[in-house]
Amino acid sequence: MIYVIILFLLALAVYLQTMSQKKGSILFIIASVGLGLMSGLRYGSGSDFFPYLSYYNNTPPHIGEAIAQTKSHMNIGYRIYMSIFRILGANSDVFIFCTSILVMTMFVYVIYKNSKYKMLSLLVFYGIYYSIYLNSVLRQGIALAIFFIAFYTFLKRGEVLKYCICIAIGFLFHESILITLILPIIQLIYKKTFYNKSFNTILCLASLVMFVTKFDRVLIKFAAIIKITIPYEASTFNTLGITLRIVSIAFIYYIYINCDDNDLTDFDRFQIYSYFIGILIYFTISHVPIFSRFIEYFSALEVIIYANLIYHVKSKFTKVTVAFICTLIVSSICIKDIASFSKEVQHKSEKLLDYPYVTIFNKKDIFDYINIEDRYIPKEFKRNNLTDEIYMQK
Repeated sequence: MIYVIILFLLALAVYLQTMSQKKGSILFIIASVGLGLMSGLRYGSGSDFFPYLSYYNNTPPHIGEAIAQTKSHMNIGYRIYMSIFRILGANSDVFIFCTSILVMTMFVYVIYKNSKYKMLSLLVFYGIYYSIYLNSVLRQGIALAIFFIAFYTFLKRGEVLKYCICIAIGFLFHESILITLILPIIQLIYKKTFYNKSFNTILCLASLVMFVTKFDRVLIKFAAIIKITIPYEASTFNTLGITLRIVSIAFIYYIYINCDDNDLTDFDRFQIYSYFIGILIYFTISHVPIFSRFIEYFSALEVIIYANLIYHVKSKFTKVTVAFICTLIVSSICIKDIASFSKEVQHKSEKLLDYPYVTIFNKKDIFDYINIEDRYIPKEFKRNNLTDEIYMQK
């Protein structure tokens, strides 16, 4: 229930900000702090919360031993990161709190420095990325936050070497970030290709051909040849995912043509073109669900793109209308994700409004809402084999 209420309040704030055309910096900071604390103090939220909890509790408090765990599912940078907290004697609550605050702070910093409509950017972030990359897949959340800093701090200024160093650091947490190394190349050519309709049409057709011929399966075979195991098999494409991305890029294009092109910077166009390339890559590899993680770095640019394009829309009526449509799109995705979490994490109730928010102060309550495997039950709890009740040990 609380996640839906927050979505509504953020949407209301966006509407009021768009009508008044004020920046709303103070409200943005207050809302960001609230969301950061809410994530940091959570317990059991997110589809991967307990597996990540287990990984942390089983990480040795010794960096050398953490590095030596080569068979671990966790990347070396994330293992070292966890090990440092273990050396400091931090329990899992402190680790999750610090990590959530760190990642949230990085995103908030970028939004504050780059967004013209900060509350709208916060709404997009909350609706599409908050539940997944702040509350669930922590290591890719760290990688995504590092990319955000690198893109909007260094690549924006043309400092490619510093950008690549940041991406190398992000690679230590999640290898998917390597795909963002093509962005400096896109930055070199986008001024020639942004307005080239023939070239971009060819790119679209090429992406369509690779989609139809299931080119992503070729990538799986190539990965096997170079001894990289992809533990996911190609399947039918995600109709909803593709539809949402088509709607998103079409909507961004509609906002763009309603802006005064002279008001946009070269970097604005670079962001839009990078987003466009990301969509084409997604179509090419969309038969393999795991590959969608590679495209999130491009998709996440919409956090800034939507806000800045809407800011430059000439007509106030059109501006309010597209902000409202943007809110509807983001809200639909947010509600869809919350509903899917209820099914993925084996919640006892799959009703949208029954998705719980439990904190570290009332941990035991989470087991009233979810079913959990014995291997993931934290050491401070124990299952009564007769009643199946999970209780906190004294």
